Amino acid sequence: MVDQDPLGIDFVRVGGSNISDADTLLAPAGGAVLDLEDLRPLHDGQVLALMTALRSHLADDKPVLLAGRVDRISNLHRMLRDQTLDGVLVRLTSGTGMTAPAALPRIGLSARDSGVSEKPHILDIPWDASADDAAIAAAAGCGIIRASPFPEGEDVPSTQKARAAAVETWLADFASTLRGRMTDLGIDALEKLNRRHLRALEHDTAAQSGLRLAGYDRPLPQWMGQ
Repeated sequence: MVDQDPLGIDFVRVGGSNISDADTLLAPAGGAVLDLEDLRPLHDGQVLALMTALRSHLADDKPVLLAGRVDRISNLHRMLRDQTLDGVLVRLTSGTGMTAPAALPRIGLSARDSGVSEKPHILDIPWDASADDAAIAAAAGCGIIRASPFPEGEDVPSTQKARAAAVETWLADFASTLRGRMTDLGIDALEKLNRRHLRALEHDTAAQSGLRLAGYDRPLPQWMGQ
């Protein structure tokens, strides 16, 4: 996902800083992401108008996604259900201080209640994501994650060739670790991961996430029936 100079495989993040240039940015891009956090507050009709305008600059087969914070997941899912959107990008950041274990069941329950569980969900992870994060996200119902191969605080290679080499190395290590985790679980595809493969190692994590507590091997009583 990029803000400028997209390639045919890139999604363009459209926000307040570049929305005036969206017509030229989207022409070569692979899709668009309307970032509600980078725009002034909008009601559903205004979001629909913007989506219609963005689609007019994309080919018919190019997806349009909506991006927002996890504490506004109900609004994202309502618009995903009621409008012609292809999916949502959910940021694991929250003004209410919600923890990551608490965010995952909230996304899943909201998607189920809104009837959009089958629509694509992308999880935007704000820390240096690992293969374990990808496996947990897939098991929780988010089959795609957005992560940076360049850890915050480290120098980014200055040339395109060096950046490409660094990304390839990061992807190779990431894929190798992920394949190892899947082998340990006895599965051969991320799509086969689900919440039954996850365990909470601490009581607090089990209470926030609804996962089975290791050793107890079932959700805590307050999550039964959810």
